[in-house]
Amino acid sequence: TMLESNEKSLNLIWIFIMLVQSCHVLSLEIIFGGDISFHGPIEYHLLKEDCSFNRPFVEVKKLFRRVDNTVINLETTLGELKRLDKFRNDDKLITFLSDPKSVKGLRNSHITAVTVANNHFLDYGEIGANSTIRFIRQEGLKISGLSYGKEHPKPQEPVVFEKDGVRVCLLSYCFNKDGCTELRNMSHTGQALFINFQKVLEEIDGTRKKYSPTSIIVYLHQGMEYRILSGMQKQQKELFDKLAGHVDVVVESHTHVTSGHFYHNKTLFTGQLGNLLFPLHSPVVLDFDDQSEKKKKEMDDKWFKISRRWSNPSVKSKLVKLSFDRNGLIPIKSRYMYAFNKVDKHRCMYIKPSKKGWRKICAKGDQSCEGTSDCSMLQCKT
Repeated sequence: TMLESNEKSLNLIWIFIMLVQSCHVLSLEIIFGGDISFHGPIEYHLLKEDCSFNRPFVEVKKLFRRVDNTVINLETTLGELKRLDKFRNDDKLITFLSDPKSVKGLRNSHITAVTVANNHFLDYGEIGANSTIRFIRQEGLKISGLSYGKEHPKPQEPVVFEKDGVRVCLLSYCFNKDGCTELRNMSHTGQALFINFQKVLEEIDGTRKKYSPTSIIVYLHQGMEYRILSGMQKQQKELFDKLAGHVDVVVESHTHVTSGHFYHNKTLFTGQLGNLLFPLHSPVVLDFDDQSEKKKKEMDDKWFKISRRWSNPSVKSKLVKLSFDRNGLIPIKSRYMYAFNKVDKHRCMYIKPSKKGWRKICAKGDQSCEGTSDCSMLQCKT
């Protein structure tokens, strides 16, 4: 009968739905990017309205919107120069300050969290750090790598990403002398430091006990600037050997260039992610903010000419897309993609993703892979 036929059809539909649901693995996806700063010529053209604060991210926004969260290293203080200039750390050769409106550009591009555990968070002291925190939180972004207290900072609170029973905790640390360890004990508010591994391990264990995460990620700001090798350096091997096995993923930044990724003791080390959006290093941008408008124009002209023909490794960055389920990181779904700092005819800097798209991390033929779970770089390339 017609009724029986309809019942059979409904049963078939229900069975199909159940099969689809059983095949669907609940997962949480996160993209990690490298260093971002709007300092100097980048901000100069944003404030002149040659381009909007959304312009730098137009071509990567679609990538970020397809995942649950995107995390970057915000390597700048946020605030107004006239208010913060007197708090500037004059002992530092390079200090970064960006307009607070830049955070709207991050938010609009679906960047959901930033790490401030880097060597520029305290460029303008504790006042600058608190200013940065305020503007980030006003836009609803999460902050990783914060710690409070001078001589004995309290453990940082992890950033927690959660979806469908999958919970991932992010802890961020700075392992750098200039701007981190030298300045941290002068400020109540500052970045979390990676100077005592036992304390870091206690923080990791404390996070595991308190939040029961399916995975823990450490975003580590460390390395020698402009050194292309990371894991191959002897001192880094010792550091990586300590972290391996305690966390699922270690993300790296600071060197302003990219480096290879590898697995060690089942922990994924992404390698250095490089400059996601950063004023190309050139003497003409170091003291840009202090100049007259005429001088800024001259410096910008020089910067533009250099930037248009610059092809060194500092223009390249690496995006890493990771998937997690209730059992932890899903290695077969781990991907990476290269991106590049470009400058358009309006002198606006933007991020250009590689046309090659996402590549599987440490798949056969992956030239950026320094080792796998079976043969890590610590074992195979010494």
